[in-house]
Amino acid sequence: MLMLLAAGLLADPVPVYVIAGQSNAEGYGVPHAQLETIDDVTVVWPGRAQKEVGPLQAGWGANEKMIGPEYGFGQAMQRHHQSPVVLLKTAWGGKDVWCDFRSPSAGDFNWAEQQMKTREEREGRSRKVGAFFNAMVDNIEVGLHQAQVHLGRDDLELKGLVWFQGWNDYCQWPVEEAGSPCGRGIIERYPHNLKHMLCDLREALNDTTLPIVIGELGVHGSDVPKSRSGWALRAFRTAQSETASQLDHCCLAPTASFWDTQATDHWECHYNGSAKSYLRIGRTFALHLLALDALPDGQTLKWQASQKGLQAMLRRYPPKSGGLALWGSSIFRLWERAPAHFSEFEVTNVSFGGARSWETLHYADETLFPIQPSTIFYYCGSNDVNAGADAASIAERFRLFSELTRDRLPHTKIFFGAINRSPEKKERWAVVNEANQLVGSYCETQDGRTFVDLNQVLEADDGSTRQDMFLPDQLHLTERAYEGFARVMREALEQKVQSP
Repeated sequence: MLMLLAAGLLADPVPVYVIAGQSNAEGYGVPHAQLETIDDVTVVWPGRAQKEVGPLQAGWGANEKMIGPEYGFGQAMQRHHQSPVVLLKTAWGGKDVWCDFRSPSAGDFNWAEQQMKTREEREGRSRKVGAFFNAMVDNIEVGLHQAQVHLGRDDLELKGLVWFQGWNDYCQWPVEEAGSPCGRGIIERYPHNLKHMLCDLREALNDTTLPIVIGELGVHGSDVPKSRSGWALRAFRTAQSETASQLDHCCLAPTASFWDTQATDHWECHYNGSAKSYLRIGRTFALHLLALDALPDGQTLKWQASQKGLQAMLRRYPPKSGGLALWGSSIFRLWERAPAHFSEFEVTNVSFGGARSWETLHYADETLFPIQPSTIFYYCGSNDVNAGADAASIAERFRLFSELTRDRLPHTKIFFGAINRSPEKKERWAVVNEANQLVGSYCETQDGRTFVDLNQVLEADDGSTRQDMFLPDQLHLTERAYEGFARVMREALEQKVQSP
């Protein structure tokens, strides 16, 4: 007992992640291949009819033959933490936010909700408002205790929550009552209800900044039909996105691209029962949560206005998919002749001044990935160094960006431009060098990832800084430097094309 206590005192706290919602959080994926047991990941599901606590393996879905998002999620989290992880599931099929999960601060029903409730009561259906919000809070508290007992440790830390729900708020869209479109009103009310529910949940868990990922309702995939039901689905996804944008430490994780048209193991509302879809969905949930958690203590997300402007421009003048995108900070934003240097590509420069690696992670889904580039030139890290970041965290955030890109754009290649040893940050060159070394080592182990040493352009043969490469601020670059960047980047591109 003394040894166990000592181990608990010396080890880092065990991270706990909650996966909550309705039937897709339960999971209806039917695996057609064996999935290994991952002993370092403990799953806890209070009140489940089958086992409530055990290692991560197939069978933690809606029944003991199925999987949900927990398997891919747990795989990704274990890889990241390299230590024990707890996944706490709390989910019930067929539940909505406007009634079942309604929380106290959502207030009274509006016209649409009242009409829906009156209709249900007339048909002999009765539900207790908010019953499953209360049950969810209770389950999280019970599950944390179960995990402590199972692991023999008290040092558990709640690190984030995934909310994966929506079908039962969306599927009411055709309902009308006395000629009034109350079903569509439920969709319009969804951002209000979900925002209040998530805020109330944070309050109940005593963590008002708990990172939250909202899983997109991705059924039917990205090719939504131009029909009334298609309109409703697009409206619902917009409502989910609006909710994420209204909350701090919250983001939307797209899932529509994981739609599996070949699967036929369950209903379409359950992603056709595709284990492949649920695995990828769980993985993207984990990556999005880790991206939220990548924000260092004492730092904030900046540049929201510039991102909104970029996104509006890209919607108005969408580039062709398959081009070259420049992504990162001002070192690439100021590369004005990049389109001329790489004229064989359609070049889109969406870099933004002042970017830190946590911002390139956070904004990639809304700004970079919709472009669908085949190639990304990435430069970020200089501003991290100025903010006092250590090399390992810079490299880890690039790894997360790389994995998130692989998840969203599996065939896209990334070329990481080495963080510049600029005279302006000479006192922290040791951090720059270590970060470059760590990223370079990572890229060597990954298909489609290349480290490009840009510093060879900025330095003379004896290693001294070439002053003709830098502007007077000793940070930003002259046109001669960009000519050199174009040369070494092209060499890396051509080498990648020629390699088997």
